[in-house]
Amino acid sequence: MALGHVARAQLLDYRAYSVDDGLAQSQVLSLYQDDRGALWIGTNDGGVSRYDGRSFRNYTEAEGLADNHVFSITQDGNGNMVFGTLNGLSIFNGKTFSNYTTENGLVSERIYKVLRAHDGKIWIGTSKGVSIWDGTEFTPFFGNDSIANGLVFSLFEDSNHHMWVGSFTAGALRVVDNQLKLFGKKNGLRDQRIRSVAEDASGSIWLGTGNGLYKLTEDIVEEIPVAGLEGMQMAVNAMFMDNRGRMWIATYAGGFCWTGNGFRHIGSESGLTSESVWTFLQDREGMVWFGTNGKGICGLRSERFTNFDIRSGLAGDVVYAIHADQGGNIWVGSEDGGLSRISMNKTGSWEIKNLNDLPDAPEGGVNAIAEDKEGRLWLGLRRAGVATWDGKRFKHLKFGDENIDGADVFHIMRDRFNRMWLSTFWGACVIDNGKADWVHIDSSLIPEDKRQVYCSFEDQDGSIWLATDNGVLRYNQKSFQHFTAKAGFTDGRVRTILSDHEGNIWFATDEGVFLLRNGNFSHFNTSNGLSSDKVYLMHFDRRGYMWLGTTKGVDKFNVLTYLAHDSISVRHYGKSEGLMGVECNANAVEETKGGYMWFGTVKGVARYSFMDDFRNTREPITRILNLRLKSEDFDWSQYSDSINPITGVPVRLRLPHDMRHLTFDYEAISLLDPQHVRYSYILEGLDNAWSAPTEKHDIPYPYIPPGEYRFNVKARNGDGVWNRNPASIGMILIEPPFWLTTWFYVVCTIGLIVFVFLFIKFRERRLQQEKRELENIVAERTREVVEQKEIIEAKNKDITDSINYARRIQEALLPPGNLESQAFSDSFVLFRPKDIVSGDFYWFGTRAGIAHLAAVDCTGHGVPGAFMSMIGHNLLNQIILEQGIAEPGEILTALNRRLKKAFNRSKRENDTRDGMDMALCSIDSKTGQLMFAGAMRPLYMFADNELKEIKGDKQPIGGLTSDDFHFTTHRLDWAEGDAFYIFSDGYADQFGGPSGKKFMSKKLREIITGMQHQTMQEQLKKLVSEFESWKGKEVQVDDVLVMGVRR
Repeated sequence: MALGHVARAQLLDYRAYSVDDGLAQSQVLSLYQDDRGALWIGTNDGGVSRYDGRSFRNYTEAEGLADNHVFSITQDGNGNMVFGTLNGLSIFNGKTFSNYTTENGLVSERIYKVLRAHDGKIWIGTSKGVSIWDGTEFTPFFGNDSIANGLVFSLFEDSNHHMWVGSFTAGALRVVDNQLKLFGKKNGLRDQRIRSVAEDASGSIWLGTGNGLYKLTEDIVEEIPVAGLEGMQMAVNAMFMDNRGRMWIATYAGGFCWTGNGFRHIGSESGLTSESVWTFLQDREGMVWFGTNGKGICGLRSERFTNFDIRSGLAGDVVYAIHADQGGNIWVGSEDGGLSRISMNKTGSWEIKNLNDLPDAPEGGVNAIAEDKEGRLWLGLRRAGVATWDGKRFKHLKFGDENIDGADVFHIMRDRFNRMWLSTFWGACVIDNGKADWVHIDSSLIPEDKRQVYCSFEDQDGSIWLATDNGVLRYNQKSFQHFTAKAGFTDGRVRTILSDHEGNIWFATDEGVFLLRNGNFSHFNTSNGLSSDKVYLMHFDRRGYMWLGTTKGVDKFNVLTYLAHDSISVRHYGKSEGLMGVECNANAVEETKGGYMWFGTVKGVARYSFMDDFRNTREPITRILNLRLKSEDFDWSQYSDSINPITGVPVRLRLPHDMRHLTFDYEAISLLDPQHVRYSYILEGLDNAWSAPTEKHDIPYPYIPPGEYRFNVKARNGDGVWNRNPASIGMILIEPPFWLTTWFYVVCTIGLIVFVFLFIKFRERRLQQEKRELENIVAERTREVVEQKEIIEAKNKDITDSINYARRIQEALLPPGNLESQAFSDSFVLFRPKDIVSGDFYWFGTRAGIAHLAAVDCTGHGVPGAFMSMIGHNLLNQIILEQGIAEPGEILTALNRRLKKAFNRSKRENDTRDGMDMALCSIDSKTGQLMFAGAMRPLYMFADNELKEIKGDKQPIGGLTSDDFHFTTHRLDWAEGDAFYIFSDGYADQFGGPSGKKFMSKKLREIITGMQHQTMQEQLKKLVSEFESWKGKEVQVDDVLVMGVRR
């Protein structure tokens, strides 16, 4: 059988950096990670770059580097960086460069390799042999005549501290104490150009030459073939053994990793930016860095996820179905792309073959894949029913029912009787011996428009569970049981169903995950650690973890821990963890042997490897970089015991009181996941606790009071591992000014005591004289004051008694504050007069089945306002209850005329402003219709999850309003759950808050909108609380009236 397109690409999790990101130059000759965690990159004529996970800093000849061609990098025992260039040796102490050439004793200035041996000496491979630097002088190494004056391209120290010198002409020289042994052609090397040397876990030495790879075991040379290399590609530019014991080699054809059975190629097909790899290394966190010829550096963060998409050869990127068959093949169904097969070839690489070009291949998308007992694949198609694949040909199944033959088949499940259950847009269908039968779902259970079935599942008892748009159905072959929100479940969409090892049933929904255990539902969502509430897929792996595919990646839920200890542990995998397509598709998941999980996403297939999933247990390397004064660099030498020569940070700092604005700069390097590094700091002596985690790399401390301090900072990596020991600066002593010293306090205290004593004596004489004069005056004045006081108290009591009596009259006129006893079962009244009596009042009355409710704001407040309120109250009784006027607009029109007549000022009506603002609502109990009219006051109506403002007429009652003015009646639909609010302007006009400003209507609308989930009595408490909080110590400026009613 001939299949369609074949491809082998698989995309890994790389991070690439080039000159666009700040790298000095794109041809990388050398890589080195220093003891502070930074990555140093030597380039071909661009100098050297330092990368700390955030940015690059470049050093060239302009900064003092000996030459811009940097072939090799190491670090000496003092922490200085050592660079081998084409113009000598450069040693960098963090501030300045020291350069060495043949004039200082080097055998040659063209340096290709530098290496620090276990004894701290630096071995230097040059174009004319080897020099050894002990920190003070260079010593030439004449190990063998054949390499004494030859090009040395590689140096390596093995686990026995034997030094290997790789000659580019004579082979490899092993140096053991004073004994030398050369391995060349006579030992089996076909090529003596040694480009790289490494050691594997067994102690064998690997030699990379200009034309192939060799392994030296007990002095026996064995050539190691690397499939796919030929010509110049055979040159092995660099080698290393990783932390898992695998040997990596760098070639002009990409990277190769020895897995024990052969080499796995890692090149552009896996996402590497260039096939031409000159050097590489594995950093302290396990990340493999590739130095390429022209494409900068590329870091392989992890092999946790391997991704396959159209670039890899898949028929389509949007993957809806994944299935592993009995032969270990992975079958992939994609949107509009048909069917693809992923399988492993003899070399251990994955191959992708597409079947969409074969005869009778499905033309549309494949939504679901299942396997029957004969090993045939059943394909759920997009709007095309079902097809099968028997390994040789496709067959479209026809059942004579257009709802099946043309259905969208979302999922296929084989039950214990080998029947195939189809989950379709039209419901569930069972295929048994070629016959199709629909599962009848009564409309009393689920409406017809919600009968889509997205998944079917058979539990331990043989019952079939169906995931629908309206909860879930349990079918015991006789009857249905429907689970919805009434049972503690959801009324929404269910996407997939599974059971755990205890037989508990788990459900993936658009509202998170539900668990049915012992007859009760438990709910898990983002508040429990899930990355999203929309869960599209679930799978229980062999280790007891439940995998959840969401819109934001994949979550691993420890079900065993939860069931045993009720403890929730969720680990998330997203783009930062190597998952390229973070949005998963429904039921597109499979598990295969070896600890692999396969996920279908909107960007292809992601394969997870349990063996490659390592938690980063390495702490970030944290250090303090600088201490600045008022955000500026400063020379601390005259204020400190010493200065750190690398960072310039002072040691034991003593500062005057006016130098107390300090800024601390720090860094923590974790190259594996730099964007998730977080810091916490504390200034001991000032702060009481460590700060909350932050991304900031500096922290200012302005106006530090005098005292002794110690600054500490710690960091955590992307997996939450914190530094056990923080980086510190101490001691920092800020001296007090002279006016805060002890001696100054003593002098001031003595002076004050003397001054007070003398002043007291002087005052005693003056006071005795003044006392005699005042006694006579006081006696006369006291008598007059007492008389006036008695008169004022008597008048004040009469006025207060009158006002209190007026208040009782006003309170008797007002309806009860609890409208629930009237016509409204869910309502409130917030009435808070400014004075004893109020110019605001509310009115309620019912006539002919119509309930009227008014909020009135009369001119002024206190006693004048109270008189106006009683007039308004009586007029409303006459107009509504006696005369029977029902329209709110007509009521306000009549009230306007009668109020103006009551003041009997028709000849001077243009001069008077006595009147009232008013909001009036009338509710017809028969129709439920709400009518509203307003005089300068609006109505707030909350309906359809929105607060609407219905404005009244811009004319008051009385005052300058014409007798002929007609107020407008607004008719509104008032549905169940809707609420309206009427109010005076006192609440919004109240001054207060942090700036002493008005509360304003906008803020009132925001509060009303935000409390709609509360009862009216809870809303009343909320409004009172907000008012008191806003007013604070301010005086209440006006009467306050707010009324709310909910239907």
